[in-house]
Amino acid sequence: MTVPKVKVDLGGISNSEFWTSPAVLSLGIIAIASLFFLKLVGSGAKPPHGIPHHKTGIPVLGNLLAYAKDPYKYLKSAQAEHGGKFFHNLVMIRGTMLLGADMNKFLLDRKEDTLSFRNSVFLALSKIASRAYIDNTKIWLTNMKGTLRPETFRKHCEIMTEQAQKSLTDWEKTPEIEVFSAVSTLVQKIVTRCFLGEDFLEHHFDELLAIVLCLDRDAVCVPSLLLPDWVPHPAARRLWAASKRFDEIFEERWKERVRTGWKEDDHVAFTMNNPEVANIKHIVPTYLLVMMWVAHISIVPSISWTIIELLNSPTHLSQLKTHLDENFPQNSATQNSGIFYDSNNRIPPFLHATLRETLRMYPLITIRRLATSSVTLPGTSTVFPKGTMVQISPFLTHRNPDIYPNPEKWEPERFIEDGGDTLIRKLNADGKIAYLPFGGGMHKCPGEKFSMALACTIVGMLVRDYTIQWPEDVSGSVQDKETKKKERAEALKKLNFRPLGAVWCASRINISVKQR
Repeated sequence: MTVPKVKVDLGGISNSEFWTSPAVLSLGIIAIASLFFLKLVGSGAKPPHGIPHHKTGIPVLGNLLAYAKDPYKYLKSAQAEHGGKFFHNLVMIRGTMLLGADMNKFLLDRKEDTLSFRNSVFLALSKIASRAYIDNTKIWLTNMKGTLRPETFRKHCEIMTEQAQKSLTDWEKTPEIEVFSAVSTLVQKIVTRCFLGEDFLEHHFDELLAIVLCLDRDAVCVPSLLLPDWVPHPAARRLWAASKRFDEIFEERWKERVRTGWKEDDHVAFTMNNPEVANIKHIVPTYLLVMMWVAHISIVPSISWTIIELLNSPTHLSQLKTHLDENFPQNSATQNSGIFYDSNNRIPPFLHATLRETLRMYPLITIRRLATSSVTLPGTSTVFPKGTMVQISPFLTHRNPDIYPNPEKWEPERFIEDGGDTLIRKLNADGKIAYLPFGGGMHKCPGEKFSMALACTIVGMLVRDYTIQWPEDVSGSVQDKETKKKERAEALKKLNFRPLGAVWCASRINISVKQR
């Protein structure tokens, strides 16, 4: 995905002058040397009692190199060697990995004062979010629940439908589109309209998209994860500039709203008028920026993978198309929350099963929590000291053959009964959590309903109203089709495991979209 540039004000000096200045060079050398010294000393940190220490390859860097190459293979190998619990040092992160549905339940049910969600998130957001933002996470999560008010949710569903219609028409005008990039732009337009407002979309969308893509590229890159927050390396400076520019855009729009007597009751107005936010309004831009980023790293891949899997499974694609044609004919009037909701305001089972199977196949590789006090692992003498990073892996859970038969195969049928509600209740019962695309327990994602409605709208409209194909199926010889099919099969095996967010494809995947 091409990342548009965000303008950076260097105060009158050029990039080369800044980076070759003695002060910056000296600061950089001292910072990097100090950092690696601390990391190397820390590499000998002992695992909690009863937890084996996983080591592979060369000293210090072996685990990191293996994890960076293929996190899934690395975790499966460590699990085969040690079982469901092991300590590992990835240089950037040292902690204990807990694998299994029972361990998922243990971690996700812990309260904030034991295993902290917000402190683990701060490690990734510290370049753009202040400590004050993290400390007020509870207020932001409560505020976001305002989007679930019936009248607000209906309005958001209307925006989803309207924007999807516009964007899908644009997709049709291009011979082929790159699916992840196209979905990203569409999702961000919808998120901008729903959570910031029409004025932000009209005046600043290209810049807002550039800022989100800057976060996606730079917030969790190696220098950002390795170096202290105050070191002005290129990625950090881009992040600072992006965050500053977002603040400026917000201030500009808000002042204009005040000047013109803006009456729209959108999420920005709801947030700024929330009494709990009265003393922290200066942090509202960060709250909105994080929401846009979270939508990008989670909703975009789930929609993109659903489109890809449907194209790879013509039978499922045909069945879904028939189901939508029969139950939700094009241009039919709807009085429900969303265009593809039934009379009981529920997503129809076949579409729901399709989306839920994609969420099973491509979830986060890990979920982290930081111990804010000593925590004992139930039934053992193992104690996680304060400051310990504890992790679980939704990806390994969702691809466990003891839980899901044929786990590497995309099979929506497993969720077909009532859209998967019964199966998910069974998977997440008896002291276990085995289906967790939106987390679970104390910190289940409050954006689940919005995310599912958005995915339902985009996938549903695309399948019902358009013909989607691989580009070579539109025009190409039989030999060309077979060659492209083999190349794409290899490309789709190359997954991009993000430190945060769901799994992306490391290759560009193009599709063709035409009106039916």
